[in-house]
Formats: sequence, C-alpha cells, structure tokens
Amino acid sequence: MGLWVGSWETDVTMVDKNFPAALERWATVALEEKWVHEWKPGAIFPREMVSFLAACDVAGVVNIVESGRQDGYSTELIGYYARSRAGLAHSVDLEADHARAARCRDRLAGQPNLVLLKGNAVAFFGPILTGERAAPTALLVDGPKGYLAISMLLGASGFRWVRLGAIHNLNPGSAEREAFVRLSPGPHFHEEISGRIGDQWDALALEEKALCGGRQEGRGQEGLARRREKTPPGNAVIIHRSSSSSRVLAIRPRLAYG
Repeated sequence: MGLWVGSWETDVTMVDKNFPAALERWATVALEEKWVHEWKPGAIFPREMVSFLAACDVAGVVNIVESGRQDGYSTELIGYYARSRAGLAHSVDLEADHARAARCRDRLAGQPNLVLLKGNAVAFFGPILTGERAAPTALLVDGPKGYLAISMLLGASGFRWVRLGAIHNLNPGSAEREAFVRLSPGPHFHEEISGRIGDQWDALALEEKALCGGRQEGRGQEGLARRREKTPPGNAVIIHRSSSSSRVLAIRPRLAYG
C-alpha cells in the first residue's frame, strides 16, 4: 500500500521523529484487538493498515475516507481509528456484489463513527471533504484503480485539511507504480526500509506471517524481489507537500516499518 500526504500544514520532521513509536503503539492495538485473526483474503494486510493508521496518528488525522470496501476488513479498522479520535470514517463502495455488500453492512452495523455509502468514490470524495465536519483527513483508496487512484489523491491535495492518502494494489512493474515512485525520492515501500521498530511490531509480523500466508517472508532488496514474483502488492510510501513549495517531499523514517 502506498501512503501519500498532501497536507499544506503537516510537519514532516515531526512525523519522521514520531512514526516509529506510533508503529509500536498501533502494533500493540492490532495484537490486542486480534486484527490479524480478523483478516480476510484479498484485504489489505494487517501491517499495512497499522502503518497507515500510525501515519494518520502522527499526522493528526481525525477523519478517514475510504474508496473500496469489499468484506470490510480495512473499513472496520478505520472505524476503530475514527472512534478513538471522535472523528468519522466514510467508506464508499459500488457494492456490485449485492450479497457480499449486504453481509459486510450487517457485520459493520451499529458503529456510530462509520458511514457506509454506495456509489462511485470519485463523485463522493468532494462532498465528503467539504462537509460540515471538515477536519484533518486521510484518504484510503483500495484498488486496483491505477492512475485514477493517483489522480484522486493528487486532486484531494487541494483541500488544506487532507493530510494523508494511501493507495492499495500498486502492482510491481506496472506503469502506475513507476509513476507513483517518481512523485518523490525514496524509499517508497515499507519492505525496502531496514532496521527494527520494536517488540510489538516484530510480534505482529510473526503473527501476520503465520496467519496471512507468509507474505512477510524475506527482508531487504532480495526479499522484495522474491515478493514481486509471488505476492500481491501492498507496500507503503509516505509523501508530504511542503507548505512553502509545490515540490513533493518524502518522509524518510530512520527505522524500518516493513
């Protein structure tokens, strides 16, 4: 999953400094809440969601808007985050599979901080972002949506309160992924960053490997190359827009989060 920040206000240095601690904090939540056990095939992987929520945390995000819901795994997690911040999480989906959508809605019912919408996210993003509860916001675009996903995030950067965005399904070797990489200096994907976060992050990695099909096998460039051959894309990049320039800047965490 690629993470992007389009804020005019977020302090890049603050995020860089506090991101590792936020990863440990949200890894602890994931372990305590059994998020790995709730994961469903085809959903965003647990550590990718932890990375996204940790970035939301340090960027001061209150509200989250999601495009693409499927079985609602990521939706439930953004609802948890919004509830912890007294914010709102909107999830937009075409709901083409009516039976699946109904099961998802039934499972997620009763969460006051979670708003489930049916339709095209391109049409919904603007009204949501200009709504009454405009506040520091993150966008999560599940895929594969290719260049449309990139366009959605870059378009949303015109809103001053949009601080963070994420794209899932950036396929290795695809033109869309290469375009996304060219938006900023690296490292762009969490598998590429070396180092250690802490005990909770390591425990989450082991649990994810055991229960989600061993996706986290291998580290560094060699591991990344192997995963490009046999695993779905997931991954992460964090990008900030400078308040004094239109140049896009990348956060470079000093410790690994992948």
